[in-house]
Amino acid sequence: SFSGFLCCIFSVFTVFVS
Repeated sequence: SFSGFLCCIFSVFTVFVS
């Protein structure tokens, strides 16, 4: 649950940085 949340946040962060 928490792991999936971190994954989602990391994905959004990567898209935001790109």
